[in-house]
Amino acid sequence: MAVMIHFQDDCVPETSMTAKKPLKCLALLALLGAGFAAPAFAADSWTWKASTCTQTASGSSVAGPNGTVSNIGNAYGCGATSGGVVNNATLTGWSTTGFSGASSSSYDKASVRRYDGVEFGIVNDYNESSSGGQHSVDNNTHTDSLLIKFDSAVALNALNIGWRYNDADITILRYVGAEAPNIQGKTTADLKADIIDGNGKGWELVANVFDLPESTNTNIPSATFNNNADASKNKSSSWWLISAFNSNLGGVAGDGMKDYFKLFSFAGAGKQEPSTGIPEPASLALAAVALLALRVTRRSSRA
Repeated sequence: MAVMIHFQDDCVPETSMTAKKPLKCLALLALLGAGFAAPAFAADSWTWKASTCTQTASGSSVAGPNGTVSNIGNAYGCGATSGGVVNNATLTGWSTTGFSGASSSSYDKASVRRYDGVEFGIVNDYNESSSGGQHSVDNNTHTDSLLIKFDSAVALNALNIGWRYNDADITILRYVGAEAPNIQGKTTADLKADIIDGNGKGWELVANVFDLPESTNTNIPSATFNNNADASKNKSSSWWLISAFNSNLGGVAGDGMKDYFKLFSFAGAGKQEPSTGIPEPASLALAAVALLALRVTRRSSRA
């Protein structure tokens, strides 16, 4: 839609004959600036690396079918800064090993483990051995997932894996509910019901990424998703679930192989929100100054 703007004759370059008119001209321009001011966009981007994270909560020793497993239910905190803005991430581990009183395929707390000081894997209460990659995020018998909570909404759009075994297919969900999510005691089918329902109350499928390669360079991600090339189309959330592929979460797998990976970094950006039509505080202030200038000008003309 074309916008026609007409300036009054008294809004002209200042001369000796128009010395009293620039204030009015400035006021008109200020009003126009207030009316057409661009909305404020969140442009901060962050990268969180496992090597810079610290354990913020210890877990408990839990007796599993194959022995006692330590640090179940622990948490790691990771911070990232961009442009002076800090956004912290908290990671916890989950696995479909069966929560007390629920089915054997329901989510229960697991232990997030950092290996070689640079990458995250998961050990669940089945006390999986380190052979065959079962100390990683995997879907061998049980589906392991990393739950990430950010201080503020993030459009997660890239991740790097520092290790893989056999195959690395990943399912990525974001939470769109009003309340904090609780996946303990829920099955992957329960989470899938939220995806299918699409009622804006639970989990939503963002992407399935297949055959991820190993990468140790955060500038070359193992996977990009969520409209990484166009931030205005990114989907954002404060809660993200990065899971080894599970057909109950993400549909049909690209192959029948088991998936194993360790996560060493992930990246995202502040959500670029569309304009709501509500004036920004700066625009309101600019409009107030402009109206005051017009009022002063009118009084001066009457005098």
